[in-house]
Amino acid sequence: MPGERMKRTVFQILFAAAAAVMSGCVFMGEEYIAPATYDLERSEKTSQVQVSRIRVRNSSGADRRFLYRGRSNRMRFDEYNLWLLDPELLLGRALNGFFASRSESGVEMLCTIEAFEFDLVRKTARLKLSIEFARDGKTTFYSRSWSSSFDAERGSSAAEAMNKCVRAAMEDIEKQCGGKTVSATGDKK
Repeated sequence: MPGERMKRTVFQILFAAAAAVMSGCVFMGEEYIAPATYDLERSEKTSQVQVSRIRVRNSSGADRRFLYRGRSNRMRFDEYNLWLLDPELLLGRALNGFFASRSESGVEMLCTIEAFEFDLVRKTARLKLSIEFARDGKTTFYSRSWSSSFDAERGSSAAEAMNKCVRAAMEDIEKQCGGKTVSATGDKK
């Protein structure tokens, strides 16, 4: 009898292991899809505005994953469309590239990202910034949103729409500082 019980136990263990392996094959589903990673484009223009420091912080809730706003303001992260960096690092790099001229007496900018998202209802990318400018002991505040339409079926379209928002934001920030833009070839715009 003890040999019979041992055989049954071994059989049960082998059956359970085979069932686990087989169920894994059944429930695995589709093959792995690698996420697409996007970056903001580098501006070919630079501003003549003298800047002492640019700091960017993120209070939007967005991270590397694309953030979508749906009906009833339901927020959803996209695991398959990602930014190369977190929004504050992307925007900081873009601003530092655009406002490349440095001076201790230049303007100091503290930018707060309030929205860095894609609205699925309106099919628009949305960037909202609040900016504190400090120069010569004076502080001014500026807050604005920028939006651009996109094709909700394509991550590349969403990334390009956010690029347009960032470009528009940089030009508006420059106007707030009273500066002129210079192209990569040195031509004033």
